[in-house]
Amino acid sequence: MLRLLAVLTVAAVGPLSVECDGPRVSISGLGAVVGETVHFQHHSYPSIDTYIDVYRGIPYVEKPERFGKPQPKKPWSGDFDASQFGADCPQPGSKAASEDCLFMNIWVPNPRPRCSSSCIVIAV
Repeated sequence: MLRLLAVLTVAAVGPLSVECDGPRVSISGLGAVVGETVHFQHHSYPSIDTYIDVYRGIPYVEKPERFGKPQPKKPWSGDFDASQFGADCPQPGSKAASEDCLFMNIWVPNPRPRCSSSCIVIAV
Protein backbone atom coordinates (compact mmCIF):
# COMPACT_ATOMS: atom_id res chain seq x y z
CA MET A 1 0.00 0.00 0.00
CA LEU A 2 2.84 2.41 0.83
CA ARG A 3 4.51 1.76 -2.55
CA LEU A 4 1.24 2.59 -4.29
CA LEU A 5 0.99 5.84 -2.33
CA ALA A 6 4.57 6.67 -3.26
CA VAL A 7 3.92 6.12 -6.96
CA LEU A 8 0.70 8.14 -6.91
CA THR A 9 2.36 10.96 -5.00
CA VAL A 10 5.34 11.08 -7.37
CA ALA A 11 2.85 11.42 -10.22
CA ALA A 12 1.00 14.25 -8.46
CA VAL A 13 3.80 16.09 -6.63
CA GLY A 14 6.82 15.33 -8.79
CA PRO A 15 10.27 14.08 -7.90
CA LEU A 16 12.58 15.82 -5.49
CA SER A 17 15.73 14.89 -7.39
CA VAL A 18 16.67 12.97 -10.52
CA GLU A 19 19.82 10.88 -10.87
CA CYS A 20 22.02 11.00 -13.98
CA ASP A 21 22.49 8.08 -16.37
CA GLY A 22 18.95 6.73 -16.33
CA PRO A 23 17.95 3.08 -16.30
CA ARG A 24 17.84 1.31 -19.68
CA VAL A 25 15.48 -1.55 -20.57
CA SER A 26 14.51 -3.31 -23.79
CA ILE A 27 10.90 -3.67 -24.86
CA SER A 28 10.43 -6.74 -27.02
CA GLY A 29 9.54 -5.79 -30.58
CA LEU A 30 10.11 -2.05 -30.07
CA GLY A 31 13.62 -1.30 -28.86
CA ALA A 32 15.59 0.18 -25.97
CA VAL A 33 14.09 2.71 -23.56
CA VAL A 34 16.04 5.02 -21.24
CA GLY A 35 14.18 6.50 -18.25
CA GLU A 36 15.14 8.26 -15.05
CA THR A 37 15.81 7.13 -11.50
CA VAL A 38 13.83 9.39 -9.18
CA HIS A 39 14.60 9.85 -5.48
CA PHE A 40 11.29 10.01 -3.65
CA GLN A 41 11.03 11.52 -0.21
CA HIS A 42 8.14 13.66 0.97
CA HIS A 43 7.20 15.22 4.31
CA SER A 44 3.71 13.65 4.11
CA TYR A 45 5.32 10.18 4.12
CA PRO A 46 8.30 10.44 6.50
CA SER A 47 8.92 6.69 6.50
CA ILE A 48 9.36 6.59 2.69
CA ASP A 49 12.82 7.36 1.35
CA THR A 50 13.24 5.33 -1.80
CA TYR A 51 14.20 5.33 -5.46
CA ILE A 52 11.87 4.66 -8.39
CA ASP A 53 12.76 4.05 -12.06
CA VAL A 54 10.39 6.15 -14.19
CA TYR A 55 9.75 5.67 -17.91
CA ARG A 56 7.47 8.37 -19.38
CA GLY A 57 5.79 8.87 -22.73
CA ILE A 58 6.46 5.47 -24.30
CA PRO A 59 4.35 5.15 -27.47
CA TYR A 60 2.64 1.78 -27.81
CA VAL A 61 0.80 2.29 -31.13
CA GLU A 62 1.31 4.36 -34.26
CA LYS A 63 -0.61 7.63 -34.42
CA PRO A 64 -4.08 6.57 -35.56
CA GLU A 65 -6.12 8.38 -38.17
CA ARG A 66 -9.00 10.17 -36.54
CA PHE A 67 -11.43 7.48 -35.30
CA GLY A 68 -9.30 4.87 -37.05
CA LYS A 69 -8.04 1.62 -35.62
CA PRO A 70 -4.59 2.02 -34.02
CA GLN A 71 -1.77 0.02 -35.61
CA PRO A 72 1.10 -1.65 -33.68
CA LYS A 73 4.08 0.61 -33.03
CA LYS A 74 6.99 0.17 -35.43
CA PRO A 75 10.36 -0.49 -33.75
CA TRP A 76 12.62 2.51 -33.26
CA SER A 77 16.36 2.60 -33.77
CA GLY A 78 18.66 3.63 -30.95
CA ASP A 79 17.49 4.50 -27.45
CA PHE A 80 14.06 6.01 -26.85
CA ASP A 81 14.28 8.93 -24.38
CA ALA A 82 11.52 8.24 -21.83
CA SER A 83 12.25 11.21 -19.58
CA GLN A 84 9.27 13.35 -20.69
CA PHE A 85 5.52 12.71 -20.61
CA GLY A 86 3.73 12.27 -23.93
CA ALA A 87 1.16 14.72 -25.27
CA ASP A 88 -2.14 15.23 -23.46
CA CYS A 89 -5.28 13.92 -25.14
CA PRO A 90 -7.81 16.53 -26.30
CA GLN A 91 -10.41 17.39 -23.68
CA PRO A 92 -12.77 20.34 -23.30
CA GLY A 93 -10.72 23.31 -22.15
CA SER A 94 -7.32 21.71 -22.85
CA LYS A 95 -4.78 23.94 -24.57
CA ALA A 96 -1.70 21.94 -25.57
CA ALA A 97 -3.36 18.68 -26.62
CA SER A 98 -2.77 16.27 -29.49
CA GLU A 99 -4.65 13.37 -31.00
CA ASP A 100 -1.30 11.56 -30.95
CA CYS A 101 -1.64 10.82 -27.23
CA LEU A 102 -1.38 7.03 -26.83
CA PHE A 103 1.57 6.67 -24.44
CA MET A 104 2.50 4.56 -21.41
CA ASN A 105 4.09 5.86 -18.21
CA ILE A 106 5.74 3.16 -16.11
CA TRP A 107 7.03 3.32 -12.51
CA VAL A 108 9.25 0.48 -11.29
CA PRO A 109 10.74 0.03 -7.80
CA ASN A 110 14.52 0.50 -7.66
CA PRO A 111 16.15 -1.84 -6.99
CA ARG A 112 13.74 -4.13 -8.80
CA PRO A 113 12.13 -6.82 -6.66
CA ARG A 114 13.71 -10.26 -6.84
CA CYS A 115 11.43 -12.79 -8.51
CA SER A 116 11.62 -16.01 -10.44
CA SER A 117 11.48 -14.13 -13.76
CA SER A 118 13.50 -11.18 -14.97
CA CYS A 119 10.47 -9.84 -16.86
CA ILE A 120 8.00 -7.27 -15.60
CA VAL A 121 4.47 -7.85 -16.85
CA ILE A 122 2.71 -4.74 -18.11
CA ALA A 123 -0.98 -4.83 -18.98
CA VAL A 124 -2.29 -2.22 -21.39
